[in-house]
Amino acid sequence: MDDATLTLAQHYLDIDQPSRALTTLESGRADVSDAEFWRLRAAALYELDRNTEARDAAASGLAIEPDDIDLLVLFALASSHLGDMAAAERSLLAALRLDPENVWLLAEYALLVARAGQLEKARQLIDEAARIDPLSDHVTTVRGVLAYLAGDDARAAAHAEELLAADPEARGAHLLRGAALSQRGRSRAARRHGRAVGTGSCLARRDRAHRPRAGDRQRRRDAGSRRDVGPVRRLHLGRAAARPPLAQAGADMSERVEALRAALDSSPDNTALRLLLAETLADEGRRAEALDEYRLLADACALGGAASLAAAELALDLGRFETVGELLDIALAAGEIEGAAELQRRLDGRAGSGGLVHLGPEEGEEDEPPLRLDDHESFVFADVGGVDDVKKAVNRLIILPYQRPDLYLKYGRGSGGGVLLYGPPGCGKTMIARATAGECRLPFANVRIEHVLHPLFGASEQNLHAAFEAARATAPCVLFLDELDAIGFARRKHVGSAGRPLVDQLLQELDAIGSDNRDLLVLAATNAPWDVDEALKRPGRFDRMLFVPPPDEPARRRILELLLEGRPVADADVPRLGRDTALFSGADLRSLVERAIDEVIDEAIETGAEPPLTMRHLERALHAVQPSTIEWLATARNYVEFANEGGRYDDVQAFLRSPEGRRVR
Repeated sequence: MDDATLTLAQHYLDIDQPSRALTTLESGRADVSDAEFWRLRAAALYELDRNTEARDAAASGLAIEPDDIDLLVLFALASSHLGDMAAAERSLLAALRLDPENVWLLAEYALLVARAGQLEKARQLIDEAARIDPLSDHVTTVRGVLAYLAGDDARAAAHAEELLAADPEARGAHLLRGAALSQRGRSRAARRHGRAVGTGSCLARRDRAHRPRAGDRQRRRDAGSRRDVGPVRRLHLGRAAARPPLAQAGADMSERVEALRAALDSSPDNTALRLLLAETLADEGRRAEALDEYRLLADACALGGAASLAAAELALDLGRFETVGELLDIALAAGEIEGAAELQRRLDGRAGSGGLVHLGPEEGEEDEPPLRLDDHESFVFADVGGVDDVKKAVNRLIILPYQRPDLYLKYGRGSGGGVLLYGPPGCGKTMIARATAGECRLPFANVRIEHVLHPLFGASEQNLHAAFEAARATAPCVLFLDELDAIGFARRKHVGSAGRPLVDQLLQELDAIGSDNRDLLVLAATNAPWDVDEALKRPGRFDRMLFVPPPDEPARRRILELLLEGRPVADADVPRLGRDTALFSGADLRSLVERAIDEVIDEAIETGAEPPLTMRHLERALHAVQPSTIEWLATARNYVEFANEGGRYDDVQAFLRSPEGRRVR
């Protein structure tokens, strides 16, 4: 996602317009590997009281940057409002471990502890915060709240007066004083303080805009290489959030335009400001000027899908049909299909063409078939080293119901549902699927992602349906969906509507709506189970998730034996290699052997002899190959810590606690 989109989303958050911030993020090109995208998305969702989605977004960001204090705080706040106080406390403690003298974090933790009824512990925490910064308004506010919760209304009111003396507009102070006065019977004064902040409620739920100020936020250690988009949150404990000058109440629209133009004069390449200027001009009715600004953004390749549709509508109203076509191309490239189709229809009507934009595959267009039967040599579980637990589970869930339907019928056990294999890349998920077909002596049909996904609207869903129809025609067979997250990406993480229909189509195919899936044995694999749509994991679909870990030592020995079989080998110490290759995947072990073979071939070319593969070659190759599973396991550890409420990743957790798993840092 470009910097302009992130900057504009941050601007909308700063002026308390979280809906526009969320729309801005969804209209741009999302980079789900960018923690800033998830940070801003979580902040906007939290402001809108969409706490479940906010927590999911924060968890996604933490999987990328586990030491980001803003994301840890957002996860804690959303968890707190969802009633998951344990998760909230864990997240705040993780933030405090990173910045133990952050007064704002200590204040938040004290309030969380107080909410759980541990007032004495909360007092100790706020005393520690006061030791660090005795003049902090966070400390004063929390002390007032603790006094109120302890029934000391006089002290609570005194703390509120102290805050109001420093800032008469402090929202939290008005709420605190109003609550204390109402308990002391001074209802008229309490109502007056409720009106000062536009509400008569007290402290049942604190103001939702808990945003750390810029001075309280820990600067990222890599600030030199990453752009600092400013504070995601400001905490409304003692004062209202300041608004930037452009958002002051009563500001005249023309003055805002002039202020934006002045800012652009000093920074003409600031695309976020130019987009804001274009929107402001359009709101003021100055359409021609607004369109000129949109054109400048388009020329700079800085116009998102939603903004290009808004600009195309202005161009259509002004009769600039050629410009409309250019802007529609940008919108279509950004995935804004429905809005573009409607504007194309209006353009055709205005231009007199009477045509419609074509959003599907051309008639007669010949694509490669989306499903092909595997022509590799068949093999069985005995040819797959290690993963015995996974093989037993697949045998029970997939193979036995096919081979012994009478046994399952006798006990009334249905045979529906598929198996989702997940784990680090290169650990044998695809091999297990192929071996399943070999054990059943059935054809192996692999749904190739490149033959399903298509840029034209509706074509991907058509290809997926054709693949399942071809598999049903071939049944009985094993149908394998590799990289399931590519076609079953979680709809809650989708930015915009693109991709959602494909997930819906996959759900329909798995449920066999209007079709028959009997004798269709379905397996899938993914390296990112947290990105797979939740509906795909419910019973009857991929209800069994099997973790395929890196091979253990006996499995590595077996894999190495299979890899060395049939090669000229002398004095290869396979048990020692098995010990020295902890966390290596099967693919890593293959790479190790092939590197060693390359050295033997080079030596044969140089000497003219045909030397065997020795331990010396393998040891040199070992120093050049590193385990590729570490990065995946580090990411998985974050999901285990922050997103394992239902125990879905308990197998991963158990592996990370094993002697080999503890090697991951």
